[in-house]
Amino acid sequence: MVEAVIVIPVLLLLWISLYYAGSLCLTQQKTEVSARSCAWLYSANNCTEVPAGCENLLVDSTSAAVDPEVDDTLKHGAEAAMNGGDAKGIVATIIGELVAAPLAAAFTSSVDAKVEQQVQQPMAYGGGLKVVTGRYHLACNLAHETPESVADRAWSSLVTH
Repeated sequence: MVEAVIVIPVLLLLWISLYYAGSLCLTQQKTEVSARSCAWLYSANNCTEVPAGCENLLVDSTSAAVDPEVDDTLKHGAEAAMNGGDAKGIVATIIGELVAAPLAAAFTSSVDAKVEQQVQQPMAYGGGLKVVTGRYHLACNLAHETPESVADRAWSSLVTH
């Protein structure tokens, strides 16, 4: 009887702890899966169409500037093209339209997904609610381009300059 009085509360606390830990892990897994799936679905649509059920979970995190190394490489390429190009800068304009815009879009556009759920804490751990957060960060996919759309964009930039 003395052993039961000592062992039963310990086993009860162990059982409650395992149940709470399992619930916490399951909720953490669900929030991460939900954040990841929303980010992937949004990215697959070129970050233009918000998937159903993800309306309040997504935040565009577009960077304001291109990475300095990428910017320097683009400027160096434009200068090299100008050395062999004409004085009006037509070659640099075409290179800028064909290369700079897709690179800037690839390196600056991304999405953050954040999902929060609450888990009830057992009274043995103080009770109350514990907030479990799942986060996911992903770069946006580039829009699908055909050779015709690239040629049209290059032609329009050539005509306007």
